[in-house]
Amino acid sequence: MRDIQKNEGDILYVEVFLPNYQNMEFQDDIINLLKNNSFLLAQLKTDELVYLWENYSEGKSVIINFLDVIILEHDYAKLKTIISLSMGVKEDFLDIYTQMAKNENISKRVLLIDVLLDLGFPATEELIIEPMRKDKNNKNNKELERNHIFDILEYRMDDTELQTIFLNHLEELFHSAIHEKIQILSLGMELNSNLSTELVDKYGVLLSYYNQIPSENQKWADEVISNIINNDGEEKLLLDIKERLKNEKLILKKSGSYSIVLGTKEWVLKLCRERITWKIPRKSFLLNDNEFETVLDNNGIPIAGIEWQEFLPITDKKITKDLIYKYLIEFRNQNLTIADSTILAYNPQNFRFLKDTSKVKKEYQNVPEWFLENPVVSIDIDAIYERGENEEADKAMDEAISNFKK
Repeated sequence: MRDIQKNEGDILYVEVFLPNYQNMEFQDDIINLLKNNSFLLAQLKTDELVYLWENYSEGKSVIINFLDVIILEHDYAKLKTIISLSMGVKEDFLDIYTQMAKNENISKRVLLIDVLLDLGFPATEELIIEPMRKDKNNKNNKELERNHIFDILEYRMDDTELQTIFLNHLEELFHSAIHEKIQILSLGMELNSNLSTELVDKYGVLLSYYNQIPSENQKWADEVISNIINNDGEEKLLLDIKERLKNEKLILKKSGSYSIVLGTKEWVLKLCRERITWKIPRKSFLLNDNEFETVLDNNGIPIAGIEWQEFLPITDKKITKDLIYKYLIEFRNQNLTIADSTILAYNPQNFRFLKDTSKVKKEYQNVPEWFLENPVVSIDIDAIYERGENEEADKAMDEAISNFKK
């Protein structure tokens, strides 16, 4: 037995163990309880679902009607068990299939196809493979067909027929996918190295680096790029990239949890999904000259950031703690605060030297002599505030300055 707590209204503890309720009197009670408390259905184990299906007069209909509650994104065993139970009655199977195939949750649709292919159920061919074989201009059942095409990205692209279907629907799939647009094109290029489409021509510059990104970061990186594309920002982005690259390929320089840094010998392009603050950049000669654009959703919420910087290489010249101390003092003198913990720890990894100071001399007055001799700038600009804007950040930087030891 186990306790299950209802979170709404009065706290209710119910001991649910279905085999204890074989008596019809208790069956009605437990069925009503499950119907009215979906959180209890979500708690049921696979063997309890089997018992409910096989031994309760309304057990089957409860499971089918509440399938979306019972089957979570990765409940492979549960779904496989329920589909196996339904195979004896075509109507039951079709009810389950239809619910899962039309689910808005992509993971659940993938789960359905994966289970059906593993079971080798005869209807799999008719319901899944056949719709994808249809002519791509056939508008019948188009939404369901598109869902299936999208789902095959998640598994088994070793099947040659599925590969052909995927390539035939490449453009449609690209435009219908919320995310994974670059993944779709990359997969198409992998399947056919001679693939030539307007999409590949347009986004080829982004494809040149995509496969270099570690697999664990590819999904979110694709989300950032897709957000930019979906917000009609791709034209400016691609034009900027092509203009600055001058036919050079982008090379992955760094990939983290929140940003990817690409570049050539002249430029660095940073795509990010999160920032410590979106209100940057601040104009200062202490920061590597940069351009930053925030991509907003329809509600004005930042969903991605695009940042350009001139590429500054690491040199043999050492960036000392004393130099960082002078940097922080000048930063504060300019009424700015930097909240980057690496810099406040006097770590030089986010600093570089400018190639020359002619632009600084031209654009700024009262530039310290020490800077002209050692023009050290920060290349990480996502943790910068005006003084007074973030009191905790002000305090942290002041303490870092006070605790400086030569």
